[in-house]
Amino acid sequence: MNPEVSGVWDSPHILSPTDNYGSLENKTLRPNIIKHAPRLCSLIGQAYVFEVRSFGKDVKVVDFGNGRRAKIRLPFNPQLNPSVLPSDTFADEFTGVGSAASCVYWDSKAHAWSIEGVEYIEADYGDVTGLGAYVECWTSHLSVFAVSEVALDCTGVPIGGKIKDWCGVCGGDNSTCSGCDGFPLSGRTKECSGHGACGGIKPLEMDKCRCNQNFMGVNCQVYCTPVINCSGHGQCYADYDGLSMNTSVGCNCETGWRQTWEKGYLECVWIPIYVYEMPWSLFYFLVAGVPILALVFCVSCICYWMTSRQIAVSKKMQGDIEGFVSDYEQENEEFSIERTEINADLCMPIVGHRVDDSDDSDSEKRLELHGLHAPLPVSDTERNAAMTRIARLSQSSHSPATAAAEGHDEPMPARFLRVMPSDMEEIAGPGGDDSEDWRKYLVNTSLHRRLRAVNDALKTGPRAQTPDGGEPGDEVAV
Repeated sequence: MNPEVSGVWDSPHILSPTDNYGSLENKTLRPNIIKHAPRLCSLIGQAYVFEVRSFGKDVKVVDFGNGRRAKIRLPFNPQLNPSVLPSDTFADEFTGVGSAASCVYWDSKAHAWSIEGVEYIEADYGDVTGLGAYVECWTSHLSVFAVSEVALDCTGVPIGGKIKDWCGVCGGDNSTCSGCDGFPLSGRTKECSGHGACGGIKPLEMDKCRCNQNFMGVNCQVYCTPVINCSGHGQCYADYDGLSMNTSVGCNCETGWRQTWEKGYLECVWIPIYVYEMPWSLFYFLVAGVPILALVFCVSCICYWMTSRQIAVSKKMQGDIEGFVSDYEQENEEFSIERTEINADLCMPIVGHRVDDSDDSDSEKRLELHGLHAPLPVSDTERNAAMTRIARLSQSSHSPATAAAEGHDEPMPARFLRVMPSDMEEIAGPGGDDSEDWRKYLVNTSLHRRLRAVNDALKTGPRAQTPDGGEPGDEVAV
């Protein structure tokens, strides 16, 4: 071994029990072992050739055969390697191997020095200067021999072959520090913590401890009794995985009891039974109150939704009315008329034109509204207002002859208010169904009676003419 190259070796860390209740600690069983590195051995003497021939034959004897051996003595100089001297007590702590001097021979087949067939007898290291030192050995064959540094086993025998095992025993087989399974330094022992014995299961790797009563665990390291640990109301159990020392201990308690560690130790405690009685008020609230509240909430949500929907529809109708009013103003920008009130619901526009009853120029004029079928009755108030306006206009108007003399071929008819495009022949849709649009319904129902009053006024009174001093195009539409 090389004393100049070394390191510290620790056995594997294991879980070791600290008490009989399953407590463990992480530790190593063989810590801080000095382990040296191996090195090549060196020759400490000259090489000598031993040659023997058979009597009367030119044949060299290599092997003696039949178990016969020869003793040889080889001189050497211990000063070449003082580590082989008995005074040098160096030995590797891990293996127990040191250095000594012994015989070696040259193996011509392997091209290396070997100790095969050589057995050490004794060595004399001479005086202080090494003078007279020699080594005696037995050999079963003849070859080239020399003295070399060899391993001194843990028993102090050169090339003895014994070393320390993992348990630190010289020549041991690891049995002193292994459990029933044969694994050394595992924390398990064949004594099973003094509370059992190996079960003798084959193969050896599967063997475990058979524990005494009230002891359990892979190494019988846990003690548990039903009377002490389970309060007399359960049975002890221990769970562990394979060969692990990590053991979980508990109690299978009786019905109405449960295990606990609240007091720092394992026990079974009684489970009190609580009977809950619900108050009647809470019962009625859950049975009747909650459904009623849920119903009220649903009705409120439905009402809110319907109200929001009606508001949205009203806003849309208001937008449509404003759009119609805007279109009305744009279509009648070219007319210059007096201020006229039209008492129509929602101020809806109408589409109409003036027609003659006959081809006679003196015939009366009437107003027709496309899409209106049956005229509706007109109130007396509306009829009287229309007659008053016509009479006032008749008193201040010119005759048809005067209008022709001023350069007009024929009197200008009264201009009626045009709100919608003149090329629209009827208000009703292509299918004639006025109920499809609420705007059409308002026109048909609210404004027809105004047109009826106007037509009646035209039949009973004079036609509207241009006021005195006015210009054509300033007629008043009734």
